[in-house]
Amino acid sequence: MEKRTKPESGSPANYRFGGYRLDPKDNNLWFESELVSIPPKSLEVLVVLLERSPSPVSREELLNLVWKDTAVEEGSLNVSVSNLRKVLGENCSDDIEFVRTIPRKGYQFAVEVEKEVPAPAQNTASPTAEPGSDSLSRWAFAALIGIGLLFVTSFSYWLTYGDGTKLSPIPTSERTFRSLAVLPPTNVSKEYETLALGLSDNLIGRLGRLNRFAVRPLSTVAKFDGEDAIGFAKKLKVDVVLVGSYQASDNRIRVNMRLLDTRDGAMIWSGTFDEKNTEIFKLQDSIASKVAHAVIQKITRKESEILAARSTDNEEAYRLYLLGLEQLHKRDMSNNALGFFVRATELDPAFSLAHLGVADHYALVGKGKKAEISLLRAIELDPLQHDAFATRGFVRMFYYWDWDGAEGQFRKSLDLMPNSSKAHHWYGVLLSLKGRHEEARAEMNKAVALNPSSLIIATDIAETFYFEKNFEEAESRVNEVLRIDPKFGPALIKRDFIREKMKGSYAKAKLRKGIERALRDESGRLSKAELDRISAYKELLETENDKKIIDAARSFEKNDGAKSNQHWYDSIWEILKGENEKALDSLEKSFAKREFLLPFVAVDPLWDPVRKDPRFVEIFTRMKLIKENN
Repeated sequence: MEKRTKPESGSPANYRFGGYRLDPKDNNLWFESELVSIPPKSLEVLVVLLERSPSPVSREELLNLVWKDTAVEEGSLNVSVSNLRKVLGENCSDDIEFVRTIPRKGYQFAVEVEKEVPAPAQNTASPTAEPGSDSLSRWAFAALIGIGLLFVTSFSYWLTYGDGTKLSPIPTSERTFRSLAVLPPTNVSKEYETLALGLSDNLIGRLGRLNRFAVRPLSTVAKFDGEDAIGFAKKLKVDVVLVGSYQASDNRIRVNMRLLDTRDGAMIWSGTFDEKNTEIFKLQDSIASKVAHAVIQKITRKESEILAARSTDNEEAYRLYLLGLEQLHKRDMSNNALGFFVRATELDPAFSLAHLGVADHYALVGKGKKAEISLLRAIELDPLQHDAFATRGFVRMFYYWDWDGAEGQFRKSLDLMPNSSKAHHWYGVLLSLKGRHEEARAEMNKAVALNPSSLIIATDIAETFYFEKNFEEAESRVNEVLRIDPKFGPALIKRDFIREKMKGSYAKAKLRKGIERALRDESGRLSKAELDRISAYKELLETENDKKIIDAARSFEKNDGAKSNQHWYDSIWEILKGENEKALDSLEKSFAKREFLLPFVAVDPLWDPVRKDPRFVEIFTRMKLIKENN
């Protein structure tokens, strides 16, 4: 959000160097007036180097200070320093060496550092009493009582509307805001159920386009259960959160909204809006304008136009769009979502978000060409629709294998919306497929900073370490994800691949899961023969007969709904059995079918046994990936 000046009294020292400013109190790095995205561990390394500058800091000391009691390899420090150098170098036209490696000693901050130490607050109290001070004291005492009553009243107000957390000494007008979450308002009346998602989606879109601050995506805030708003927002690592409720009655909708500072619970702004139930768009216009003016001191004419822009004026089209959006966020891949979006475009052919909804559905169900058609229409209607460019990059990447075209789309999306976690994430995936794993992590770390609760981004970062054959780091990061959600499917799958390379346990893990699933889902319906087969499989798990274990595990995999990537799956089992020629046959079939998961084979160490085979080289040369990885 817009930078506002904090009072200096009592603040810790700031560091300035090469156009940068580091505020250790808030852990924020700024380049001139822009907030810089930097991985957390790289930021901690920077703080230590600045504190010790110009003295060098040993590698051992950095590991002890930054990772404290956590056991990590020195490779983690290497990655953090590398990311730090990359971040600091991105904003400087000159080739400045910020972090210097001192052989056999460690690292030194190589740029002159200016340390700003705020002056202590002045004590203005008089040490001696003046004549007549008794009378003054009585007036001062009365004034103090009045101020005290005012404080108590104000405190009660903030306590009530600030969700009970402590009051900050920083005045509201002098707060610094950098990130915002718009939570779906609570529906008190249980009518207009889709309005909650609609209000959030609309405000996220409008406020996000201002590019003044990072706004958490709808996919993250949609998980809010209506209970602890401040606690939920803290997990999203935002400075402020917009919460509220709405009630429908007598053909009107009344909305109450509050903007809270998550750091102390103070209420920054509140507003009540009352409109006819046929004036949803007017309601959204009013809320967006009021919230924006509450957090931005001066709004430009262009920003006012962005805030006032509507995606459609057709209320029924918008209602259908919200129904489709709700289904899409539930990952309902039936035609329900598609039907709502298509009907919305029929009612308003110029409704760009509805066309984007159609495209998102097609992209998720494997229909890349249809997705491309809808994306082109969405972009034609709204050339500033950053999400459309991000989705188009995804389609170009996985359905056309057009790596350069995909990169161009992601960059276009980020030009329009630098705070798009989706674009940073998918751009990171593209870089990883091209073997540029360190760059991939830098992009994904930006996505994490914008969407801290995303488990899929965290899993994909872990995957980059797996691709680099840093299996210990990959497993550690996947386990972090599974500690948050032990049933998160992508992390469980990735852990199986990691452990196969570490311990050769992929097939056993798959067989064990297949047995557990069969006994859980088919309990009471299994025949005696099926139960005997499962019993035999359990005994097989206690042996080291790898080929039989693989065949048994594969029998369960056949029923896992993997038809869209069946040849890719086949090649896994064939590689594990050492049947390399069959594995290559399956990869060629996967190439012919343009299977979605095939590009990952280019960097996945599981396929190392055939990586130098001419047939393998030909497949990925034709895909224009082999040059990037060999």
